[in-house]
Amino acid sequence: MTDSVLQSVNNVFEVSWGRLSSDMGVLYSLQKQRQEEARTVRLSWIGNGVLFDVSTDNGKTWETVKNGKITRLKNPGRKIVVKALLPIDSNTFLDNYILEINPSGYSLFTGKVLEESTGLVYFGGRWYDPEIARWITPDPAEDGENWYSFVNNNPINNIDLDGYFTSPWQVLHLAAGIIEESAIMAVVATMMGTITPYISPVLPMLVPVLVYMGAEAIINDVTYMIKNFNHVFLGRPTDNECRLYGKAIARSFSIIIFGAASVKRVKGYSSSRQFQNKSGWGKGTKEWPWHHLTQQHSTNTSQFGKGAIHNIFNMVKIPKNVHIRINKYICKNHEFTGGKVFWKWVSEKSYAEQYIYGIKILVKAYLNLL
Repeated sequence: MTDSVLQSVNNVFEVSWGRLSSDMGVLYSLQKQRQEEARTVRLSWIGNGVLFDVSTDNGKTWETVKNGKITRLKNPGRKIVVKALLPIDSNTFLDNYILEINPSGYSLFTGKVLEESTGLVYFGGRWYDPEIARWITPDPAEDGENWYSFVNNNPINNIDLDGYFTSPWQVLHLAAGIIEESAIMAVVATMMGTITPYISPVLPMLVPVLVYMGAEAIINDVTYMIKNFNHVFLGRPTDNECRLYGKAIARSFSIIIFGAASVKRVKGYSSSRQFQNKSGWGKGTKEWPWHHLTQQHSTNTSQFGKGAIHNIFNMVKIPKNVHIRINKYICKNHEFTGGKVFWKWVSEKSYAEQYIYGIKILVKAYLNLL
C-alpha cells in the first residue's frame, strides 16, 4: 500500500488478488480459469479488518466468505475472482491468503460437510450416513412412514436442506383438512336447520350458549392459526399439523359465515313487548321471564339500536330465581367496576363485550356463584 492510499481517510479500496499490481492504491488481478466448476471455496488468510468476496461471473455478483470457513457458492462457475476490501485504518493489514476451490471434506451433491473421522454428513438437524443412504437418528418431526429414509427415497425430485424433510405435497394435506372440516360444518348446519322447529321451545335458552361456544371456538382457532402460521407456512410441519391447520381455517370461517347469515335473518323489534307479541317466541311468565344479555336501558338502545337489543340472540328465557340473582348482581357496586354500579359500568363497553359479560353472568347465576 502506498502513502497516498493511507492518507485517503474514510474511503475503502478493493484488492483483487492474482497479479500484484497497483494503480492509485487499487490492486487488480486476472481471474482464474478452471476446468472444473467451482461450487465451494475455503479462503484462509492472515490479517485484520479485511473482508473477502468471491465472484464467478466476471464481478457481476459477489459472495462474502469467512476466514477458514467453507462457503457454498450460490452461482457456481469456472472463472473465479477474489476481492479483498481493506478499510483505510492503521490497524488494517493483510499478510497472506490461501484459496481452496472445492476443498476435500465437502459433499458436492448435498452441499453439506462430510466428517472424515466418522464418515457422516451433518445437515443441521441430524446426521446422515451416505454409505447406507439413511439417517442414523429418526426424524424429529416424525413425518411420513419411514423416519430414517432420505427424502422419501426420491433424491431426484426432493431435497433436504437441514434433515427435517417434509413432503412437497403438504399443501394437499392442508386442503384436505379444509375440505374435511367444511363438510362436517355443512352437515352440522343442515342438521341445525332440520331440528330447529323441534327444539324451538328451548331454543331461547340455547341461543346464548351456542353463540358463546361459537365465539370461543373462533377465538381458539384464530389464536392457534396466528401462533402456528410461521411453522406451517415457513417451517417444516408434519402432514398431520397441516391437516389440523386446515381444519382450524375451515371451522373458524364456517362459524363466522353461519353466524353472519343467522344474524342477518334475525329480526329486531322496537321493544321487549313487541318482541314477545310478534316474534313467535311467546311471552314471558312470572316463573320464566325473558332476560336481556346486553341490557335494555336507554343508553344501550340509543347507541346500538332497539333492534340489536330486542331479538332472539340477545333475549333468553330463564327461571325466576336466576333472573333475581342477575338483577341483584348488576345493580350492585363491585371492586372491579371502580365503585360504579355494574350496569352503568358495563354500559361503557362495546356491544360484544357486554354480550360476553351477559353470558358469563348468566352461567354464574345458574350455578349460584354470583
